[in-house]
Amino acid sequence: MAQIILSILLLSFLYGWPLLAYASEAPKLMLAKVYETRDSLSGYVVTEKFDGVRGYWNGEKMLSRSGRFIPIPEWLKKQMPDYVIEGELWLGYGRFAEMSGLIHSENSNDELWNMVSFKVFDAPQVSGSYLQRMSWLHDHIVESSNLQIVSGFRVKDQDELDRHLAVVIESGGEGLMLNLADASYQTARTSALLKYKPEFDDEAKVIGYSAGHGKYEGMLGALVVEWRNGRVFKIGSGLTDDMRENPPALGAKITFTYSGYTSTGLPRFARYLRPYKSL
Repeated sequence: MAQIILSILLLSFLYGWPLLAYASEAPKLMLAKVYETRDSLSGYVVTEKFDGVRGYWNGEKMLSRSGRFIPIPEWLKKQMPDYVIEGELWLGYGRFAEMSGLIHSENSNDELWNMVSFKVFDAPQVSGSYLQRMSWLHDHIVESSNLQIVSGFRVKDQDELDRHLAVVIESGGEGLMLNLADASYQTARTSALLKYKPEFDDEAKVIGYSAGHGKYEGMLGALVVEWRNGRVFKIGSGLTDDMRENPPALGAKITFTYSGYTSTGLPRFARYLRPYKSL
């Protein structure tokens, strides 16, 4: 037994990132529900939803939502406070894949980090309402090009909310978040935090492939996927030519978008979005 433990410790020393990638447990986070049209929006503060990697700074280290240590550069650590804040590690519009690759590269000296912004959107351990927590952040954080507090705004009705959504989407953004102004931080999926996107998204597991036809002859036509409820369907939209030649491996999880449901309860207009954010 002692020899086995010694071997594990040696491997941990030699390959620290793969073996020590996760904290003892994932951070307890506030998770959003999907926004549905409401009669009144007066109680909410709206912010942009940044398509990056969610980060939880525990006062010493950056963790992903699943508890993985994210090796941020030392110069960025020096800008971070000694208390818990939460935000999104973001490289820019349409650059999620690069951001995901960067946090897995184990190279915190990569010059690409200079372009990363940590978009701070909450202070989980600060008591009080959302507005009080944001006021506290503004009083305690020194912002820079790499550390920024996500600003919010009010809207009077659905039309104004939709206009803001259209501007964000036109810019290449993902959507909006609606934060209930007087709500405390809740470590659960709650209507105190809502996400509003032009499409819904979900995850599925690749269980097979469907052959292509016409211009896709000899290539992948569609992914055969299994949904979380066991239902099986195909996703043929959103796939690049490179993906059709080198599709995701069987068993891999993917994220797809869809617009409502068919009469049989399957996702309507399912479209491949990206690999699942297993971070």
